[in-house]
Amino acid sequence: MAVLYRICIVFSSIFNRYFLSCAQQNRQELERLKRKLETELNDIKEQLNEKRLQLEELQTQLGKREEELNQVLLRCDDESASKAQSQKVLRELEVQLVELQEDLESEKQARAKAEKQKRDLNEELEALKNELIDSLDVTAAQKAIAINREQELQHLKGCSTRSSNSGYSWKTRKNGRRTW
Repeated sequence: MAVLYRICIVFSSIFNRYFLSCAQQNRQELERLKRKLETELNDIKEQLNEKRLQLEELQTQLGKREEELNQVLLRCDDESASKAQSQKVLRELEVQLVELQEDLESEKQARAKAEKQKRDLNEELEALKNELIDSLDVTAAQKAIAINREQELQHLKGCSTRSSNSGYSWKTRKNGRRTW
């Protein structure tokens, strides 16, 4: 048993050495892994910080973009309202234009009718002038005839008066002779 005990002690010492050497290797490996993990952890922390900074920057940019988008949407709404108002005004102006064109056409027709009436009235006036001139000529001729007749009548009256005066004188003389 003593041999066995010795073998056990030798085996135990080999095992202990091996175990100690494995433990030491394991510790060294663990230390190496720990340093590696700490390095990776530090790298990941740096990357995480960089990503946080990028995220903050992106959120800031996103906020600016959203604000710009809101402003653009407001401008778009304003322009849409302005466009709708402009289209409404345009339609009203088109209606007014149509009304003005209709008024212009009726005015042209009225003007053409007035021009035709003016021509007709001018022709009628010219005809009346000619009739008046003709009637004035006739009236003048009639006046001349009337004046001639009046003169002849005056002449005849004068003659008649003279002859009646001379007849009266003759009668008076004749009567006077008798009475005498």
